[in-house]
Amino acid sequence: MLVDFRQLEKKEIDADLCIVGAGAAGITLARVFTGTGIRVCLLESGGFEYDARIQELYSGEDTGFHEPYGLAGSRLRYFGGTTNHWVGRCAPLAKMDFEVRPWLPHSGWPIRKADLDPYYEAAQTLCEVGPYRYDLSDFPERFRQAPPFAGDKVLMRVWRLSPPTRFGARYRRDLEQAGNVHVYLHANVTELEASRDTSRVNVARLRTLDGQTGRVRAKYFVLACGGIENARLLLLSNRVASRGLGNGNDLVGRFYMDHPKMEGAAIALVEDDHPFKTMVGDFRKDSVKLETMLCASEESQRREQTLNWAAQFSLAPESREWAAALRDIRDSWQAGR
Repeated sequence: MLVDFRQLEKKEIDADLCIVGAGAAGITLARVFTGTGIRVCLLESGGFEYDARIQELYSGEDTGFHEPYGLAGSRLRYFGGTTNHWVGRCAPLAKMDFEVRPWLPHSGWPIRKADLDPYYEAAQTLCEVGPYRYDLSDFPERFRQAPPFAGDKVLMRVWRLSPPTRFGARYRRDLEQAGNVHVYLHANVTELEASRDTSRVNVARLRTLDGQTGRVRAKYFVLACGGIENARLLLLSNRVASRGLGNGNDLVGRFYMDHPKMEGAAIALVEDDHPFKTMVGDFRKDSVKLETMLCASEESQRREQTLNWAAQFSLAPESREWAAALRDIRDSWQAGR
């Protein structure tokens, strides 16, 4: 059931489970409980369309290395969340991403990649990206003549491209028809009220843009607002815990990282570019579009003490200017040997 929170006469909601945020994570979780006896309340800040006033709630200062979109431009605040402009690239984290790395302070997750694998497989269906296969050995017909990269330095893997799946449009009907799931639009959560010992959350306080207030009482609360907004809401919820909920170690929000990106990191000059053509552009397998990527091997990450990364190849434009520039680079390199 879909409800405009602004139109409710009584803005007091009771539920078994309250999910904050109707993006990919929130919609996915709500669908798990459709048709059960559990009363689910799914809260969404926006409506079904982009609204500039609501989008402004994402504003903030970005002090790190970032792309030009800013905090408000890279995310979307309406039903379906950022999947409404998501390009669709999908790939699982690597096994090493979960492990303790001595050169990286605070590294190591309390779970392993193997713990996530069953959920990754389920996500393949939700995102409409086909089988849970990302290694080159799964695509021998494509990579039979792939470049012989040094395996102790880089690995070749693939991204699977979702159509892309717009979760708001794709799964709206499922939630609309679920009698036990209530989706409340235009319902901004401003604070989570916790018990005196902060061991549990009892209430989520709500507010509309025009100042109407309300609250949700629930047995369980799930934050599904994304890395930035989850942290912001926890830090704002400081009525009982002065530093914010869950922030006894002052770590909430400390480890967020965006996608630093570099265009044209290097130029490769080769006599025969045929093997590299498997690295450029997309291809199809099982009716799904895929792209090739290079990523750091475990050995190179340990040796160079780096984080993981991914890179793609693109062909240099075929023009006289580019050809002349590449010849100059080649001649300078050969002269310096």
